[in-house]
Amino acid sequence: MKGGSVVVLCDGMQRSASTWAFNVIVKLIRHSYPKGNIYCGYHEGLGEFLQNVSPEYDHLVVKSHTLDCSARILIRTGAAKAVYTYRDPYDAIFSCMRIFEMPFEQALAAIAQSFDVWDFHVSTGTGCVLAYDSITSQPVPSRDRDRAHEATEQLVRRVRWRDNARRIVSV
Repeated sequence: MKGGSVVVLCDGMQRSASTWAFNVIVKLIRHSYPKGNIYCGYHEGLGEFLQNVSPEYDHLVVKSHTLDCSARILIRTGAAKAVYTYRDPYDAIFSCMRIFEMPFEQALAAIAQSFDVWDFHVSTGTGCVLAYDSITSQPVPSRDRDRAHEATEQLVRRVRWRDNARRIVSV
């Protein structure tokens, strides 16, 4: 990977809008770095993945439901950012059973495992932790979607301007 790279781990609980968070992050990075080569994918073993990732990528957005030692180090040192989504465990278990046709024991184990990642973010103060209800409870009315899109575009422009200003100041 090249200098100035953005690395984001979307490591939320299964069935908690983690894919939504992943897609939003990918879109924001594409808008912020339109000429950047972005890797987007799913990997549980980040350390092994990073050893094999092609150097052609400028930025990485990785979705996972676990964090290995390498991922934890990257997040703790600030070399990677994390977005963790969660929802009521009962709902998440039921959703795994319904959507993926998982047996109860497997769904329970998947959600129980996610508490380790949640505890990591809470205990270290890392990650952007988002509740499922905060994502899904107040949908944008269709008449407001254009305004929401424009507001998002303005936010992306501000982030891009801020990043450019920081680069200029640091030179």
